[in-house]
Amino acid sequence: MNVKKLLRSSRFWLAAFALLILVSSLMVLFFARSAGGTVAVITQDGVEIQRIDLGEVRDEYTFSIEAPTGGYNTILVERGAISVVDASCPDHVCINTGSISNSLRPIVCLPNRLMIEIENAADPSGVDTVSG
Repeated sequence: MNVKKLLRSSRFWLAAFALLILVSSLMVLFFARSAGGTVAVITQDGVEIQRIDLGEVRDEYTFSIEAPTGGYNTILVERGAISVVDASCPDHVCINTGSISNSLRPIVCLPNRLMIEIENAADPSGVDTVSG
């Protein structure tokens, strides 16, 4: 009978240890990807058109970018974050993405061929620090 209790107890601690390792790994991955700089890189048709250090922004401001197709995107720049607040595209996915402040997700407007990404200021090559 004591052997059964010991086996059940060992399974519990093994499962708890495995869960702890999994959670720790996910936290390291998250913080390694989002750590670093807050440089927003704006590209249109794959060509970089503007680079903004969001950590250096003092007062929020907006500006518009015109697409080759005649459309536009109005961008809001704040200290530490960037977003699209108005756009001529029909689906408004870029607006609904909301503001971004890390490299986990970009803002994309396919109709206007616009993309906004956060680049790690410590490694401007764009290479992910976790997977290299």
